[in-house]
Amino acid sequence: MAQLTNIEMERMLGSLAPLLPQRNMVGYAAARNTRILRDSLTEYTTMRDSLVERYGDPVTDDDGNFTGQVSIHPGTEAFSKFSEEIEPFMGIVHDVNIFRVSITEAIGRLSGEEILAAEWMFEGEVGPDGALR
Repeated sequence: MAQLTNIEMERMLGSLAPLLPQRNMVGYAAARNTRILRDSLTEYTTMRDSLVERYGDPVTDDDGNFTGQVSIHPGTEAFSKFSEEIEPFMGIVHDVNIFRVSITEAIGRLSGEEILAAEWMFEGEVGPDGALR
C-alpha cells in the first residue's frame, strides 16, 4: 500500500496512457493501475473539473462553434483563481494499492522514456551487469 497525494496520482495516471495498448503484463498492469488511480481520484477529478468549468473559457472550432470542451490557460487571472482553489485538494493523501510488476517485463518492450515515466509501477532494478536485483 502506498501513500500518495492527489497530484501524485494524477501524474502517475498520465504516465500510463502510452502503456495501455500493450498486450502483455505491462499493459495489464497499466490497465489495472489506471482503474485503481481513477477510482482513488474520483472526488478530486470532480472538484478539478468543476473549477475548470467555473474559471475556464469555452473552446470553439474554426467556425466559432462550441466543441463541448473548456480550457484554462496558465498565466491568466482565471488560472490563478483556479490554482488557489484546487491547491488544498492536491495534497490530500490516500492509501493506494498499486499493482507492480517486475522491471524485466518492461525491458525490451518499453522505451527508456516509458520506463522512467512509469518506474513507480516496476519492482526490482537491473544492475550494470544486466542482472536483476
